[in-house]
Amino acid sequence: MKLSHSPRIQNFLWSILHLVLILGLCSCAGDGRTGGNPPSPTLQLEFRQVNIFHFTWTDVSNETAYRLLEDPDGQSGYSVIATIDADTTFYDLYVPLPDRINASYILEALRNGFYQSMGEVFVTGSLADAVGYFKASNTGEYDGFGVSVALSGDGRTLAVGAPYESSAATGAWHPGDPGYSGSQMDNSAPASGAVYIFAYTISGWEQEAYLKAWNAESFDEFGGQVALSYYGDTLAVGAMYEDSGSTGGEDDNSMPDSGAVYIFTRAGNSWAPGSLIKAFLQDEGDRFGERLALSGDGNTLAVSAMREDSAGNPIDNSVPDSGAVYLFFRDGLDWQQQAYLKPPLDVDINDQFGSSLALSEDGGVLAVGNDFNDSESSFGQDNALPDSGAVFVFTRTGNTWGNAAAFIKASNAESMDYFGFSVSLSADGNTLAVGAPGEDGNGPGAGNEAVVDSGAVYVFEYSSGLWTQKDYLKASSAGTGDAFGSSVSLSGDGVSLAVGAPFEDSWDIGIGGDSSDDSAEDSGAVYLFYRPDRNFFVYSYIKASNTEPLDVFGHAVDLSWDGLTLAAGAPDEESNATGIGGDADNNLASYSGAVYLY
Repeated sequence: MKLSHSPRIQNFLWSILHLVLILGLCSCAGDGRTGGNPPSPTLQLEFRQVNIFHFTWTDVSNETAYRLLEDPDGQSGYSVIATIDADTTFYDLYVPLPDRINASYILEALRNGFYQSMGEVFVTGSLADAVGYFKASNTGEYDGFGVSVALSGDGRTLAVGAPYESSAATGAWHPGDPGYSGSQMDNSAPASGAVYIFAYTISGWEQEAYLKAWNAESFDEFGGQVALSYYGDTLAVGAMYEDSGSTGGEDDNSMPDSGAVYIFTRAGNSWAPGSLIKAFLQDEGDRFGERLALSGDGNTLAVSAMREDSAGNPIDNSVPDSGAVYLFFRDGLDWQQQAYLKPPLDVDINDQFGSSLALSEDGGVLAVGNDFNDSESSFGQDNALPDSGAVFVFTRTGNTWGNAAAFIKASNAESMDYFGFSVSLSADGNTLAVGAPGEDGNGPGAGNEAVVDSGAVYVFEYSSGLWTQKDYLKASSAGTGDAFGSSVSLSGDGVSLAVGAPFEDSWDIGIGGDSSDDSAEDSGAVYLFYRPDRNFFVYSYIKASNTEPLDVFGHAVDLSWDGLTLAAGAPDEESNATGIGGDADNNLASYSGAVYLY
């Protein structure tokens, strides 16, 4: 009898072969990401400033690389977002916080030609520890750091105004300059104002410059308004109480509170003073520079003088505080006044035309808020609804600005709604968001008046020559006096919208908390809306990382062009921290102010 012909031995050999095949298949099973004995899961996630997800793990033997996979929202599925060198034990990922509130991550090690899982982690909680916390480099009481904020379109430069800052320094200062620290510590020029520039570098966010007016004087309030070009290389700063009589006589005070705008430019990481801009025919008390807007290329500048007094001809003062808007264009290094705008038909006392401004990216479309407008309709030819508010839209053809192309009112206009208190345009100028912080509705439909001064935001779209209201937006938990709509910012593509409610009252921190808690009076909140198709919905409810009563978080907001980076000012925040990421848990510098980055 041959051995190979024995049924018992044959069955035994087939059993051994079958077992070997099973073991071999098991070692190769799966989606191609495993091989050999997998290491024990060790991946851990920690939240750090500014907007950092800090991953750590225990290094494994015989690996030749790692890779990090992300599911950004818990629904999209995993994809590889980073390849990491061997023998590494940590990785820092810079993320847009509101967009990663439901994210999860997997780390894999490449061993023996196969990727093996090192574990999976899930984003949980409010992400408060990752929120960027920005303070002045010379924090002082009552400085109002965060009264104004501006993000460059690319999200890599942040300008913060502190109009009540009091140093007597002048011009542009940079970390490392001789006398940089000392220049900020002299408080001999009360409320002269300052602007702080922060930039995102290879090392993360850092302060890049400390800017003062080159003719800084007490009570000019330089920094009351700031605006940046798309790449952040041109900065416009308003100083509505500046007193000089002309652009050639910057050190005289012959025109009290006439106002001015200062232009700074950046080359590399160095800032330099540029032009001082004044109204062509200025007057005392006009407050030129109280509001401003800058086009994406930094060459078109809109400036309001809300206390200007003319009836349409700038040489008369027959209509006190009617307001005016001025347009300037930069040709090379020179700025020239291009237009002087007033309401087209009815110029009224105390209307303060120019209460908010927004330009399209190319500077060819301008939205002008007029929140004290009293009309019911028809380009403001009646005064039936005091302080109901309105928005005027102007367009430029070539170098010429025409009369208002549109006059826009809320669909549920009422007295003292202050529609037009804030405005924002998409990059193409076809989507307009308008804040009405005195609106009293309780949503979801316009006209349900139940919550006094809760505020609202209206979204309009331009098509076929007409502006049409598309959305009426309210806070997810509208509260009396919240003033939702005090600040608004649209992303460049018009898909994301940030809305400030500086007098909202909840104690929550970070992202996604409970908006129904009203135990922290006037702490403030920001609501982030998103529209995947036609209509906006609330995407995130956002609070400061160190919420306190009376901080008025959301007083100013700005979004980057892609909507992924949000800056929010809280000018009454009170910690004495300095710089980025300091101690936020004290109240030792009253009303010093802070800015938060998400």
